[in-house]
This record gives sequence, structure tokens and C-alpha cells, in this order.
Amino acid sequence: DAVDAKEYTFEATPIKVNGLLYFCTPHNIVQALEPETGKLAWSFDPKMQRDNQFQHQTCRGVSYDDSSAYVPPADTDPVKVQAISAAVAECPRRIIASSVDARLYALNADTGALCTTFGENGYVDLKAQMPNLQRATYQQTSAPLVTKDLIILGSAIADNYYENNPSGVIRAYDVRTGEI
Repeated sequence: DAVDAKEYTFEATPIKVNGLLYFCTPHNIVQALEPETGKLAWSFDPKMQRDNQFQHQTCRGVSYDDSSAYVPPADTDPVKVQAISAAVAECPRRIIASSVDARLYALNADTGALCTTFGENGYVDLKAQMPNLQRATYQQTSAPLVTKDLIILGSAIADNYYENNPSGVIRAYDVRTGEI
């Protein structure tokens, strides 16, 4: 990412887990580095919609989930078990990230490949079911919180720009499938 201080800020807090250092750039490019050398292990560009109308062009961090030993509870719906099993097989360890253009996505923590079993082809559209959306009034800038089986995230909204602003809703998604 070329840095233009007028456009965005670099505010990422890296995480060190799974033998790598993970972080995101202001344009939501997620990178994994070897912590001892700084050598790039992989990089993923979600091709964020760049728009100078966004309130902030920043990414403050990513989160991690290790589902490699996960076994669904016995009373789980068989269809859901199949979806979870496919998700864990594709991405047993995953980086969870969100983008300023309001998408949630999961990456294979080992390879940087998009987890296509997550959401719809790897992405969850966070603008879905959001009332009062106008151009660049709802976005993600903070790292999603991963706890047990859930990804929990809030949002940044453009306060005082419009009479009817979008909601600052907090939502939770399945960490493996992206289901709300």
C-alpha cells in the first residue's frame, strides 16, 4: 500500500499466533510475516472498493480462530454439521477480517487463501438488512472479536451526516460458516 496521509491512517495492531505475525494495511490487505525475519509469508487483497467518501480508510487489525480440533455438539442439525465440516476442512485455522466497504471475510491462516465456505464465496455482506444506508455511511474499521464459535462486530457510522443514519447495530456470525 502506498501511504497518503490525507486518504487514510495506518493503525493496525498485529497479532502473533500460528507461528506468524498477521496484520492489515489501511486498504484492508491482510499480510502474514515470519516474525523472526519480517519475510512476507503471504498477502491477500480483498479488492476493497476505494472511495474518498469513506469516513476512515483504515484497518485496525484482524482476528484468529483455530477450529482444527472442533467437533460439533451431538445435537447439531446434520445439514449444519456438513457445512461446518466443509468449512473446517477448507480452513482449519483462519484469519477473520472486515473491510471498510463493509464486508466480513475469512482467510486460511496458513496460506492466505480465501475460505470460500465462509459466507458467500468467502465474504459476508455487512450491508445486508441495514436500513438507511447511504454512500459510505456504514463501514468497518476495527478488528472483529472472535470468541468461541462467534465473530462479534459493531460498526462505524457517519454520525451527523444525514437525518436518517444507519444503525450502529452489533451482530454475531458463526466463525466457521459466516451465518448470522
